[in-house]
This record gives sequence, C-alpha cells and structure tokens, in this order.
Amino acid sequence: MQLRNTSVSYGWLTIAIHWAVAATVFGTFALGFWMVDLTYSDAWYRRGPDIHRSIGVLLFGVMVF
Repeated sequence: MQLRNTSVSYGWLTIAIHWAVAATVFGTFALGFWMVDLTYSDAWYRRGPDIHRSIGVLLFGVMVF
C-alpha cells in the first residue's frame, strides 16, 4: 500500500485519517451522550462541554486539511 493516493486507490495516510476522524466522531458522540446525565454538582458538568467543543474544533481543522 502506498503513502499517497493514486487514481485507483487511496493511500494509507488518507485511510488512517479517515478512521481517526470516524473514531473521534463516535467518541465525541459518546461524550455528549454521557454528559446529558450529569448533575450540576458534578465536576465534569463544566469541563465536559469544553472538551467536547475543543475536540470538535480540532476535528473540523483536520477535516478541512
């Protein structure tokens, strides 16, 4: 398998980025789904959304790349 894309197939770098983005999307979905049940007194109540947004912004940058 080649590093770069060809007219016939994708390179391993593109495939790796694709699966990293897919895993990150599923991970942030799980984080968001978990945050729904947090109470106001929980420490993750304020930290979780910040992490969720930060990962989302970074993921958008990777997808634009």
